Amino acid sequence: MRFRYHYCTACRAFSKTFISILALYLECMFRPGAKLFICAPGKNQSAKIAKDKIYEIWDKLPFLKKEIIGDGNFGKDYVTLTFRNGSIFDVVGALDSERGGRRHGGLIDEIRDHDGDLLNSVVLPLMNVSRRTPKGEVNPNEPNQQQLYMTSAGVKSSYAYERLIDILEMSIIDPRQAFVWGCDYRIPVMHGLLDKQFIQELKMSPTY
Repeated sequence: MRFRYHYCTACRAFSKTFISILALYLECMFRPGAKLFICAPGKNQSAKIAKDKIYEIWDKLPFLKKEIIGDGNFGKDYVTLTFRNGSIFDVVGALDSERGGRRHGGLIDEIRDHDGDLLNSVVLPLMNVSRRTPKGEVNPNEPNQQQLYMTSAGVKSSYAYERLIDILEMSIIDPRQAFVWGCDYRIPVMHGLLDKQFIQELKMSPTY
């Protein structure tokens, strides 16, 4: 993934988190010494999402498990994968206790439910330092401080919407740095992940 800023908004069952974690997993494989993370609205939620998706990845692509040392470290509020090339994928929370940590990029999952002030003061500063190659140099051709934002639909009066507009403007000014995309319920329906009749009933319901 060559973009530094990536924002996706789509309905549930679109597999956006699965695709994002798979992308970060592959980046850990291909960029030695990378430290990448997932951050959901709660640290327990982050750990559960990461564990579920990682096991799903291993189930569909079992050869990828050979890239990590051991079986991974999974707990109630933590997940850590240590790769054979020195990369690390783990979970962080938007908590004061995370201050001072260092990461090179990560996924902000369900940004619509995040506190924008905490993201700006705790999570984004984790990425201040760029990854260095084995020669001790920063590669200018890789997306340093990479930020992936994933979310279901939300409201306009939110930090998530402001960030969406921010990255959308970036994608117009410099399309090599930022990318925004979205999708509605028709893709999951097409692939049998959502029931078409159920969606139609929700659309017709005056109480929804």
